[in-house]
Amino acid sequence: MECFRSEYLGGVYVDGALTMRTHITHVLSSCYSALRQIRSIMPYLSSHALNALVTALDHSRLDYCNVVFAGLPVCDIQRLQSVLNTAVRLVAGSSRRDHAFSLLRDRHWLPVKQRVEYKLCMTVHRCLYGVVGHYAQSYCSLGSDTEHSGEVIGGEGCCVLAPDWSTS
Repeated sequence: MECFRSEYLGGVYVDGALTMRTHITHVLSSCYSALRQIRSIMPYLSSHALNALVTALDHSRLDYCNVVFAGLPVCDIQRLQSVLNTAVRLVAGSSRRDHAFSLLRDRHWLPVKQRVEYKLCMTVHRCLYGVVGHYAQSYCSLGSDTEHSGEVIGGEGCCVLAPDWSTS
């Protein structure tokens, strides 16, 4: 395999070490750019329109292919969380000193780590119930917890085999 700095594959920037830092940098740049543009027209927007714009522009950038962030170190997830914190402060009209957690909770916005986990769980659910194509279904299957090569999700009597994507 050739060594490369980063490559744009299917909407995701992949670097040679698979750290996803190049992709994270591009996502952050795009999100902060959108937030700056929204901030410039903010005086002309109602609170509902502001919320809709931030959700449409910022959340779509954070959520696109965010499953690739599963298993990343906390420092990388925290970089993504910072843009979500900035977005919620913009919508709430609060200062940089206000804690973002309560603002996120008030608006029913999930933190980045939980957004990634939710999307991963939804993807596995769709695979198990045949909502996705056969190519994706081949990565998840029902099975017993005695013979598996991935991570077992579930309790006694029922388990799901999903790929073990941890980086440790």
